[in-house]
Amino acid sequence: MDVPIQIGCAVYDYAKLRMLEFYYDCIDKYIDRSDFQYLCMDTDSAYIAFSAKNFEDLIKPEIKEDYLKNKHKGFPRDDTKETAKFDRELHVFLK
Repeated sequence: MDVPIQIGCAVYDYAKLRMLEFYYDCIDKYIDRSDFQYLCMDTDSAYIAFSAKNFEDLIKPEIKEDYLKNKHKGFPRDDTKETAKFDRELHVFLK
């Protein structure tokens, strides 16, 4: 326990910031508010109810191109089998 408390606070605050960025810069930006409901959120997880089984069906049509161009910032890439496998493993590792 020889780590300064400021480091712990900074890590905790950064985790909260990342969750809020995901909400505002991804979910709220690309999906209409009537199509999702946040149920619970913590610094490392979010439980969200969506109105469709397929997430990409909920993307607003007028900004779908922007979503497809930027989705790698919040979700695993799926352009090739190798990158999809790497990103899935990376996202599991980071949880």
